[in-house]
Amino acid sequence: MMSPTPGATNVTSKTGETEVQLLEMYPVPFSQRLYIRAENVEKPYRLMMVNMFGQVVFEAGDLWQERASLQRSGWPPGLYWVVIQDVKGRRYAGKVAAE
Repeated sequence: MMSPTPGATNVTSKTGETEVQLLEMYPVPFSQRLYIRAENVEKPYRLMMVNMFGQVVFEAGDLWQERASLQRSGWPPGLYWVVIQDVKGRRYAGKVAAE
């Protein structure tokens, strides 16, 4: 299993013409509950958790919370993408490991 790098950010990159913003999450890696900071995201927003096969394992829309919380429910250990899309279409993403 991979270990987290202290002080490292999750993901900030450009994909084609769409800039993907950094998404803050903790704890990384997580076992049961993952917290996601969405303070700078225009509300309401859509939240998705996607496995490395591209399958959406969780999706919720019309969220207004500053800090979202995901309870792991039957997802196997592995790497996941957490993606938020705000009301203006901007995307925020981060990769996280589930233990």
